[in-house]
Amino acid sequence: MMLPLNSPFQEALHKNERAQRIRIRFLWGLLVAWMLLTACAPPLRGRYTWGHEVNTIQFCGSTDIYWVRCDRATAARLRAFVEQHTDHPYTPVYVEFRGQLLDERPDGFAADYGGVFRLEDVLSIQANVPDDCNGF
Repeated sequence: MMLPLNSPFQEALHKNERAQRIRIRFLWGLLVAWMLLTACAPPLRGRYTWGHEVNTIQFCGSTDIYWVRCDRATAARLRAFVEQHTDHPYTPVYVEFRGQLLDERPDGFAADYGGVFRLEDVLSIQANVPDDCNGF
């Protein structure tokens, strides 16, 4: 059965397809805007400390210390740097990074800190912590 070219069903179908295309374009626009904003945000700076049962970050200029969560590759990179460039564990190193504080209740070792920080990208690591980033 062929419907007339201008039937109410075909008009409704055409409007639905058009609305769907508009929604998809809008979502793509939001995704691109989010990517641009996160890529343009200045990196965070801080003191990273690693050792037995310690995996923390302290932002430059802050007394708050956060438990670090990151992927295995990032954790291995940070641990290897600390092992190769410091005399012993628990020696802070300077990092520039991107990430976000997580809105979750810390548990385990993380419960001893101010919260959990998701470290998403390490931009640079240095063995010496600059004077303007030492603990307070």
